[in-house]
Amino acid sequence: MKKNIKQQAYISVFWSGIERIGAQAISFISGIILFRSLNSEDYGLLAKVIIFNAISTTLIDSGLGTALIQKKSVTRIHESTIFYFNILLGAFLFALLFFTAPVIAIFFDEPQLTSIVRLLGLNILIVSFGIVQFNILIRRLDFKTSTKASILSTTIASIAAIILAKSGYGVWALIAQIIVTSFVKVITIWFFTKWSPLRVFSLKALKELFQFGNNVLISSLVNTIGENISNVFIGKGYSTSQLGFYERGKKLPLLTTGMITGTVGRVAFSVFSKLQHEQERLTNAYKKNLEYLISVSILIFTLFIVMAKTLVIIIIKEKWLPAVPYFQLFSLYAMIFPWITLNGQLLYSIDRPNDNTKLSIIKQSLRVLFLVITIGYGVIWVVIGEVLVNFIHLILSSIYVGKYIPFGLYKQTKAIAPYVLMSILTGVIIYFTGLLPIHNLYFMAAAQILMGSGIYYLLNMLLKTTSYIEFQSLMKKVMPSIKQYLH
Repeated sequence: MKKNIKQQAYISVFWSGIERIGAQAISFISGIILFRSLNSEDYGLLAKVIIFNAISTTLIDSGLGTALIQKKSVTRIHESTIFYFNILLGAFLFALLFFTAPVIAIFFDEPQLTSIVRLLGLNILIVSFGIVQFNILIRRLDFKTSTKASILSTTIASIAAIILAKSGYGVWALIAQIIVTSFVKVITIWFFTKWSPLRVFSLKALKELFQFGNNVLISSLVNTIGENISNVFIGKGYSTSQLGFYERGKKLPLLTTGMITGTVGRVAFSVFSKLQHEQERLTNAYKKNLEYLISVSILIFTLFIVMAKTLVIIIIKEKWLPAVPYFQLFSLYAMIFPWITLNGQLLYSIDRPNDNTKLSIIKQSLRVLFLVITIGYGVIWVVIGEVLVNFIHLILSSIYVGKYIPFGLYKQTKAIAPYVLMSILTGVIIYFTGLLPIHNLYFMAAAQILMGSGIYYLLNMLLKTTSYIEFQSLMKKVMPSIKQYLH
């Protein structure tokens, strides 16, 4: 059993990594092209109403998808019931957004938002047809199939968005990207999974899953509102352009940390769930995942913080320089995001969703409080408040984890301390490398990245960190496992 779980985990990490890296690489490249083709007002318009899409998507899942993954015994009746429930809820949310769209447009004094909100509502209806299949794949640790769907949908949607952006359609290119991604992904998942619902709807099955899912729903809903509420305040109190700079300065670090976390995170949740009754193995699995995630994220975001101005000029042109301070501050938050996420996944996997709900309510209450206090002093203070709130959330979630496994805040901090010290040294070296008389920005960026990454790798090798040892082990074990799996 131990060997099977470990082998499955290696294979799943591989395919999950391919999916995340492949899909996010496509998104990153297309994003750069869109950055260069669109302006901050286009991104600001979408940012004003993306909260409605985010809340609706959270409601569609209703926490039942997570329950499908975590529940020990799931039948076709459970799956079919959730499938029909999601579609009914999706149709209701689409109708709600369709009829309230004019009110939202009046609130922001942006007539275009009526059509934008209605199209986002259509996207919710599309998404509702594929949630069950997607969660079934996660439960099976079948990330190979989801990889195909993600890469194909991202590629087609990116091409469509670029064509529209180059043709002068502005914000509509971004809307098209969202809808095409959802549509192609749902169609692809249906084709590859060969899953179809039974003609049955069981209130009993719905109730069973909702008993777990309701806590996940509350937690996710509170988090979704909190994560997007700043857009509403900034969109109402400041210019659309300024909101665009804020949103883009936030997007790249969070997109990157999402790729890092998602590669191992989804696999970690499934593995944690399987080990929830074996405390020692669960603790070891948590520790290894924590060190691995932090070791990667802390290097990447040290590079982001020190090289922010250079990266922005090279990647998305000088017109986006006002986003640099937001980019640096959100990179600081992005460093610890994998740690926060891992804590949440562990609590869910051991059937402690109530704790995550409490943490979410505390975090988002603090976020709203900080937002109300800072909104009048400028957008930069809003961002500083967000970063502080997330550090408080990290401390509290780590304390909660320590209640269930013998690896609380102190031991977690001790485990990641070497990576923090190595990142500080690496950051100093990257900074002074930037002072060398190299006038070509591309050569300078290459020198800083190579120097920083090389020093960081050597330090890990010299200290023989857990992350370094695990990386070497992964390289030795994953390829034979993948070859055996493919045959």
